[in-house]
Amino acid sequence: FCTMSIRSSPYVNFDPEQVRRQILNTKKKRIFFLDNNFYGNNIHQFESKLEMLKEMKQRGELTSWGAELTADFFMKERNLKLARESGCTALFCGVESFDRESLTAFDTRQTVTDQLQLIRRCLNAGILFIYGIILDPTRRTIRSLQAEFEFILNNDEIPLPGYLTLPIPLLGTPLFFESLDSDAI
Repeated sequence: FCTMSIRSSPYVNFDPEQVRRQILNTKKKRIFFLDNNFYGNNIHQFESKLEMLKEMKQRGELTSWGAELTADFFMKERNLKLARESGCTALFCGVESFDRESLTAFDTRQTVTDQLQLIRRCLNAGILFIYGIILDPTRRTIRSLQAEFEFILNNDEIPLPGYLTLPIPLLGTPLFFESLDSDAI
């Protein structure tokens, strides 16, 4: 997701049968989709993909699966129900920060929803919620970073983040050019 701003090629949605063949070729029964648009903007294609995964699970070709998703997926309870029924056991979504000011500074779409609500929805559906946190000590105070850690550690409704990272100025991203212009690179 972090490199979407530097990619010039449009997202390609694969036919469910092609995805099924790819899964079978791995000879794995647990799959995690590293697909920047697994949910996508075509609900029919998404539901066809879930139906194919459900059939694979019923035939014993697949035990479970997970995927990375954007926050809009969690806005519809039906998505979680269908995902769980098709064998989904884990979903990754980039929370990035529970601090609204940081999200605004990151210029992220994660500000469109209450992150705690989407985490609860996922967990209540019986699906593990995986996320990461971006810590930016160049734009935040130590007190602010400490408050975020305390918020996470003191909130027993949410899992701990899968990783903590610093913002990385990936080549071609807006942060890269901002860092370059400010002589930080």
